[in-house]
Amino acid sequence: MIGIHVTTTRKLGVAALAAVGLLSFGVAGCSAKSDNAAKGEQSAKEAGKGATSASSAPSMSAADLQTSLAARISTATPPQSVTCSGDLAGEVGKTTSCEVAINDTTSVQANVTVTKVTGTNIDYAFEPAMTKEQLQKAFAANVSADVTCDAGLDGTVGANTTCSVTKDGTTDETTVSVSKVQGLYMSISTSPSS
Repeated sequence: MIGIHVTTTRKLGVAALAAVGLLSFGVAGCSAKSDNAAKGEQSAKEAGKGATSASSAPSMSAADLQTSLAARISTATPPQSVTCSGDLAGEVGKTTSCEVAINDTTSVQANVTVTKVTGTNIDYAFEPAMTKEQLQKAFAANVSADVTCDAGLDGTVGANTTCSVTKDGTTDETTVSVSKVQGLYMSISTSPSS
């Protein structure tokens, strides 16, 4: 699933927070053949070499990664967009990030890591996160208040940060914590900061 679900035990007079964009999500592994690697293979065959040069590692362009990642998010309501920050180098452990926009107020980061490279096929896994800006925007939309957070959230159960929530002239400090992670879905809870 992608999205976040926010619950609260706060007494801000803002009421419990609602779910923010919940979508079904497929988490199975994926292989993708890079266009660049495929072009290199074709060029090598045309030159009579029959294979790509050993010196060029495969890579997946940002556009191909966006398409591949969007295809892995199997939902009845697909995300508004997937935007990757750069190409994914075909070397185990290499990373890049993609922003998955769920709706106008909610987006998450998919932190992509290469897990296996076989020829020109690149297998990858991804984990969710929210940047500081993504968290502030989603939280603010849910509580109809101004929200400023110290940091974003990694998609790890127990990850937390502090946010200041200002509504009707009152500011409360709130601890925001990740309570559940499944695919790109992050369940987030809030409680008053001590």
